[in-house]
Amino acid sequence: MNPEFAERSYTKEEEKFARDIGYFVFEKHKKDIHEAIHELSSYDIKDIRYQDDYLHILLGRPGLIIGAKGENITKLIEYLKCKINIVESKCKLKNLLTCFTYTGYDMDMDLNM
Repeated sequence: MNPEFAERSYTKEEEKFARDIGYFVFEKHKKDIHEAIHELSSYDIKDIRYQDDYLHILLGRPGLIIGAKGENITKLIEYLKCKINIVESKCKLKNLLTCFTYTGYDMDMDLNM
């Protein structure tokens, strides 16, 4: 039996905010789609919620969306015309899934094979 992951539907407001975040980054990069996609993926956004007049953004790298001296988040707040709450994701799974080579590491020995 497969486990069920928490999946939810987004409200119309949340869908609009998600599109607007994408378009904000697209405009920031003077409509260079490759640069915009690179920046958006680097934010590592996990989820967004719109609740109590706040847009809550769960992401892995909050410093990137905030920007130097808060400049980027200030512009984003002005662009979206809403209050934003940044929540850092503490999930370390991405780091665990990263493939790497370690000289001298014997996986068979570690797994008692």
